[in-house]
Amino acid sequence: MGYGFTRNTDKRTTTIQSFYSTDFDFQKDITLSFIDVFRTKKFGTFGYSVIASKSFWGTYEGEWEGKYTVDENGDFKDLIYPQMPASSELSYRGMVMYTYTLKTKRVNISPQIFAMSDIYKVFKDGTESDLAYVDDFNLDLYYGTSIDWKITKRFVLNTNIRYNTTWDKLSESVGYKKSNPILFMIGTNFQF
Repeated sequence: MGYGFTRNTDKRTTTIQSFYSTDFDFQKDITLSFIDVFRTKKFGTFGYSVIASKSFWGTYEGEWEGKYTVDENGDFKDLIYPQMPASSELSYRGMVMYTYTLKTKRVNISPQIFAMSDIYKVFKDGTESDLAYVDDFNLDLYYGTSIDWKITKRFVLNTNIRYNTTWDKLSESVGYKKSNPILFMIGTNFQF
């Protein structure tokens, strides 16, 4: 669920928006973003955004640590799992983007590039694990093409294909590997 305010001029679009999502059980996410896009006739479209997001996680069972219960006869009854505390993480992220649209009679083709980086994070679970830190160098780079197919004068079919490359020294240092997916999206636009 989300809500936003947008201010449009001929050369600039500025948006403030917020989103809330939940799995109705374990995780809840709140995101607030400021997006500023500048259009030029000669050089294409440039933009940037600043995003703050907070995730909340409920309690959960941790990994088994070798403890178990027995009945009055000393027979095994059940495993004991540690209960992990509820936690939250606040992240600040920046993004810059560029696109240039090549217009034809039937199709508009827009090569695109987006670069995103986490800047600062705060993790809290009420234990000694609480921490706040400035992220090491990390970068998500998305590049691809958006194509608007002009089906009729009022109906446009949009397709996007993007490839993702990630550099993240912190995640690699603790053993995480990030996949580099190819994203394919289809949308429509009907102009009244």
